[in-house]
Amino acid sequence: MTFSLRLALLAGFGVACNSPVPAQSAAARNVVVSDEPAPSSYVRLKELSVKSGSGCGVLGKAGSREGAEAQLREDAAKLGASYVQLTRAQAPRPNHQCLEHEHQLSGVAYAKRGAATPVAPPPPPPPALAVARVCVPGATQACLGPGACSGAQACRDDGAGFLPCHCGAAAH
Repeated sequence: MTFSLRLALLAGFGVACNSPVPAQSAAARNVVVSDEPAPSSYVRLKELSVKSGSGCGVLGKAGSREGAEAQLREDAAKLGASYVQLTRAQAPRPNHQCLEHEHQLSGVAYAKRGAATPVAPPPPPPPALAVARVCVPGATQACLGPGACSGAQACRDDGAGFLPCHCGAAAH
């Protein structure tokens, strides 16, 4: 193999192994990531878990600790958090079959007490429970009313059943 071919292969390998750190928003750049507990003036918001990179070997996507921290900051900033206490950091695990690339970080997002945090929209209401149709709305049928009077009853507007039996005006 020629020297230039070896150099090109090494350069390609170096590019494949380095994972760029994603660009961060201004809010994400202000999020503090630490192993220490949040100050007492902060309130807990939510647990977060992120990863940078995936797979293993030449077909995998290279990740980095810096990339995982950048993603953690972005996710925390979206919640309105300004502090994340790391609870777990895992570098790529040894694998006898290929070189793994995934860096994982988990933590708890916190916001300063009294700081305005974005409010998530309420979840959509559950779909209305379907009422089983027993009859066709507005349809009528013969019935026996109080005292075995002969009458009629109409189907309810929602089709869920019939209205009470109506025998007409009471005879006096």
